Amino acid sequence: GEYAEDYSWDEPSQADQAGSYDDMAAPGGIGLLEDAPQAVAEAMEAGLEELTGLSVALTVQPDRAWLRVGVELAPGGTLAGLASAASSGDRSLPYLRYCDADALLSFAWSAPYDWSLPLLEGLYRLILPDGSIADDAIESAKAYADATGLNGGMSISLTPSAELIQAIRTDADMDDAETLELLSRGLGLSVGGAMELRDRQAFRDAAAEALGTIAAPEYAELLEASGLSLSVDRSVGVASGMPYDAYRYGFAPTGSEAADSSEAMAMELLGRLMAPVMVYRDDKAFFGLGDPKAVAAGIAKDGAASPLRSDKAFKALRAGASADARALTYVSTRNLARLVLRLMPEDREPLGFNAANLSGLLMWLDATPGTLGFGLGLGAEDVKAVAAI
Repeated sequence: GEYAEDYSWDEPSQADQAGSYDDMAAPGGIGLLEDAPQAVAEAMEAGLEELTGLSVALTVQPDRAWLRVGVELAPGGTLAGLASAASSGDRSLPYLRYCDADALLSFAWSAPYDWSLPLLEGLYRLILPDGSIADDAIESAKAYADATGLNGGMSISLTPSAELIQAIRTDADMDDAETLELLSRGLGLSVGGAMELRDRQAFRDAAAEALGTIAAPEYAELLEASGLSLSVDRSVGVASGMPYDAYRYGFAPTGSEAADSSEAMAMELLGRLMAPVMVYRDDKAFFGLGDPKAVAAGIAKDGAASPLRSDKAFKALRAGASADARALTYVSTRNLARLVLRLMPEDREPLGFNAANLSGLLMWLDATPGTLGFGLGLGAEDVKAVAAI
């Protein structure tokens, strides 16, 4: 009531007056349908009715701090069902051993792939105007989940070449084509990790089926309405005695001026980088990018060469996370700072923080049969680093 008196919610905003949302509301356009706000409001109201308690905890130490937020759920409700499913994983996050301490970004999880599918199903039906597309997406997700195990862990690394570092530090004068080539060969983007499978062949079939759904004319129509075209190619083979699936994604803007735009260059680079590979061994799918033979040759037997779970900074930050965490994301600000320092001009003054003392950024999801929660952990030196940079 107070806010309604202070602000006229029915007054059109600048964006509304400019008509920038017309395309979103148009039939076949990507975006929320006209009745979406009401549907979202009803879903939120129903969800709130299932909450029986809220807890917030802030833990502060001289070097680190953690924020935890959790909700208690009414038994028998939709959210309680989600929490019960999510909590069936292993609290030790066993596939954390496949996360690399030298990476920039790491993920680990131990929960059924479809624990949140009821929420996703509602979202699909809300944003996809064609009911058949939503049905296909949901069926594809279910098939994928049926073939997938509880556990997974992966890391994303960025190791720019000396040539690219030098070009950035000296602000080298290059045209778009030269920039694209340099980024393609020198960005050093890599992915590594593993995921547990219940049924390897069913997983491969489900992934191929999902690609077929993406290639459907209905999806192409939706993408074209947003100014984007997408092509996907899949190849299969054997490397080092292990079967693999390799994918290639092609992105391109649509429109009369797309070929000469910087957007087109960025999408071409994205297409070159988006070359995921999955190599299969026993009950696992191993992740990689690029050449399947190189990915197969680099698979570690029992985990990452430098496992994140043994890293001191990560261990100290994880110690403040919930014991019921079933998934986590970790950003190594120490490795990020090293990258930033390599990119800085040589005449730049020293920054006011110690990269060796950075803790990182930790986010997690925790679950028990009756609760859901999330948390955030951050180091004091990390705050200083952000301010200094």
